[in-house]
Amino acid sequence: MSAWTRRSKAMTGAEWIQTRFGRATGANLAHLSVVLFAVVNVIGLLAYAFKGIGKFAVVMLPGASPARPRDSSAMRTSMPSSSWG
Repeated sequence: MSAWTRRSKAMTGAEWIQTRFGRATGANLAHLSVVLFAVVNVIGLLAYAFKGIGKFAVVMLPGASPARPRDSSAMRTSMPSSSWG
């Protein structure tokens, strides 16, 4: 198959699809499926990378703790009563 691909003199996947399937509806659908797969793959890999970077940062970087909601009971401290009045 590599020899056939090389002989087609197509430089990109889009050119190869056009050489193989022509300019018909099937060629456009084949190209669209390749593009959709690539977009979904890139989004998934970026999400996976950010998840991994977050786990790495928590372990390796000082002070990089995961965000936690504040405890509202810790904020309600009673103020000492004033003896002035």
